[in-house]
Amino acid sequence: MNKYKAKIWITDTTNGFENIEEDSKWLVEKFIPQTIDSSCESIFFIMREDSSLKDEIYTQKEALSQYFDVKIVEDLVKL
Repeated sequence: MNKYKAKIWITDTTNGFENIEEDSKWLVEKFIPQTIDSSCESIFFIMREDSSLKDEIYTQKEALSQYFDVKIVEDLVKL
C-alpha cells in the first residue's frame, strides 16, 4: 500500500467468501498491524444485505474502526 500511497482498501465479500476462524485471526495478527503502518485511511467492505457473513463483517468493522474509517456498502457505485 505504501508503494502506491493507497489510501483505500476494498474487500468484496459478495462472492466466494467464507466465514472461517483463520480470517479473523489473520485480520488481528497480520492485516491490522501491517495496515496501521501504511498509507491506508479507509476500508470498504462490499456486502449484500442478505450476506451470511454479516456478523463476521460487522465484527471486523468494529475492530478496524479503531484505526480506520470503515464503511459497508452494497456495491462499488455507493463508494
